[in-house]
Amino acid sequence: MPNTGTPHYIYNMSNTTIDIPEWEEVNGIVNPCSDNDDANRIEEIIADDDKREELAELLKLKIATAANAVDADEAFEKFVNRHNKRRTLIRRIVIGAAACLLALIAIQLWKNHDNDRAAQEITVRSGKTATTALEESQYLLHAQLEDTVISITSGEHAVSLARLKASPQDGISVNSKSEIVFTPNLDDYIVTSHTVRIPQGQAASIVLPDGSHAWLNAGSRIVFPSTFSANSPRLVKLEGEAYFEVSHNPSWPFIVESNELRATVLGTSFNLKAYPGEETILTLATGKVQVESGKKKMVLAPNQSARIVQGQMHLEQADAESAICWKEGILYFDGQTLRQIMLQLGRSYNLNVIFHNKKNLDNRIHFRASRDWSIRDIIDQMGLVSDTHIEVKDNVIVID
Repeated sequence: MPNTGTPHYIYNMSNTTIDIPEWEEVNGIVNPCSDNDDANRIEEIIADDDKREELAELLKLKIATAANAVDADEAFEKFVNRHNKRRTLIRRIVIGAAACLLALIAIQLWKNHDNDRAAQEITVRSGKTATTALEESQYLLHAQLEDTVISITSGEHAVSLARLKASPQDGISVNSKSEIVFTPNLDDYIVTSHTVRIPQGQAASIVLPDGSHAWLNAGSRIVFPSTFSANSPRLVKLEGEAYFEVSHNPSWPFIVESNELRATVLGTSFNLKAYPGEETILTLATGKVQVESGKKKMVLAPNQSARIVQGQMHLEQADAESAICWKEGILYFDGQTLRQIMLQLGRSYNLNVIFHNKKNLDNRIHFRASRDWSIRDIIDQMGLVSDTHIEVKDNVIVID
């Protein structure tokens, strides 16, 4: 391919490397977090027959590899059905793909065929789910119907978010972007502890005393001092999930601690998911971060993750853009298990989640939805890509 003088972006998967100058533009249109629908530009790029097949390979590898289908064409058909606005474009790009691509992107299909289960009648009373012979062990997640307000605590005092929107209190305010801003009081030698807790069904963004930003996902809690000391690292503690954009200062480390992990950065952006009882995952978007868990340490580069499974930390390649889609209101599941997906949906919509067959929780799905959708719409769309029967009854997600 001739050199156009523009940057080349190399995409490598399944030991296949393809070099296309315009790939960044194409990637933007199929990016899970992007709403770019510039079909005219894509058509202009693929007008060159020499590029058509290569672009088709890239799109298939990017979109279909994680889909649960042995048949790549079937995987793409499901993807196209979920992305109607891009239907014509994707068909045009894919139509030139070589048949040999099937070997590159075919992946294992996780299916379970245990469908001999009787339905159980469900009634909901005050956020509790009463069922016939339903045991506590069948709950994947409990809703928090009586706890729906973002709470802020400064020292031992509760701070009203509603009042903050009208006037600042204790150095805490709400700006025009609806961010909760914590301003340090450099004249006050008494440092108090701030706690922000996000209930299930909500999300929020905050500005820390050093100017760093944190986006907090549903069911999360963050603790930090009212003023970071210049003589010690900036330390915050997290339970749940947050995306951080850390204010750069080479001589002032920023540390985030969770139950299983400690991350040290100087100025970077990363996502940390650390809900109790679930795998802890830190994914780096920009910069570098040192991660510690137990006696093990590692340094991550962008698009790498540290995952802690059963107390052991592992280094993995990752797609940072996919990991942080949630802060843009996108629910993106790239081959996650049904258990992982249902936990996130339950937290995002503050719903009880129960299951009748534990085996189905290991099924894997590739799925994208908007947080603006109703939970019923999301479950209906999931039915197009999953063989597992899922339904919503009142405030309960039921997995058969």
